[in-house]
Amino acid sequence: MSEIQTPPPEDFFRRLEAQRTQALVAQDMPTLERLHAPGYELITPAGATFTRERYLAAIAAEPFYAFWEPGVISVRMSLAMAVLRYRARLGFPSGRVVECWHLDTYELGQGGWQAVWSQATGIGGNPNPQPALPANRSIPEAVVLPELTYEDVDSAADWLCRAFGFVIRLRIGGHRMQLRVGGGGGLVLKQGEATRDTFAGQSLMVRVADVDAHYAQAVAAGAEVSGPPTTYPYGERQYGARDFAGHAWVFTQTLADVDPADWGGEWLARPGAAQ
Repeated sequence: MSEIQTPPPEDFFRRLEAQRTQALVAQDMPTLERLHAPGYELITPAGATFTRERYLAAIAAEPFYAFWEPGVISVRMSLAMAVLRYRARLGFPSGRVVECWHLDTYELGQGGWQAVWSQATGIGGNPNPQPALPANRSIPEAVVLPELTYEDVDSAADWLCRAFGFVIRLRIGGHRMQLRVGGGGGLVLKQGEATRDTFAGQSLMVRVADVDAHYAQAVAAGAEVSGPPTTYPYGERQYGARDFAGHAWVFTQTLADVDPADWGGEWLARPGAAQ
């Protein structure tokens, strides 16, 4: 008489999904390689398709998720397949936060239980979602990429990293450089003639976790600053600085979530509405 087989308990799959999503945030590539089947596919809320190769390459290239907070996970299973459904809150290094319904399918194969399909459905009712951008290791994740001109991009990159805490991401010959700014921002340096008159009226704003510590670092590196950080009624604490080439920067730390109506702002596109 043959032995009756039973699938693993539901909590086994909940733990497996938690392990997978935590590995996505932590860029734990050995775990991700083990938990995603060769034919794995992800469908994003915007309808874009990621193969296993493309998805894991994007995760490995630079931080992709800032956090992944799953809700209660429902499980349906058989001897060789399990389907998980749950609501999750996802954060990205750029600061964007989305809520999705997730449907993940696991199959039992030669590599053990592995994810084969994932599909995310956005929550929030945006009637005009922006299409997902394809991953490319040759360009930062950020949607907006300022390009700044410096006569010597190598010296400029060294100074910006020392004064403002940026990180060199990619060197392109001797004429261009990509820098990582914070968790998900990007900056491109290009070689060319740079004068202060060229940059009149322009500035770049960068969000930081501790603006007072950042100010001290910039002053120590010789940056020209506008003065100590100032706290403003819209919930931000900021200071201004100029780099050695004359580019103006504003560094800002969020202290509170303030309704713009409290300080005279006017909502034109509320969060979650069409942009």
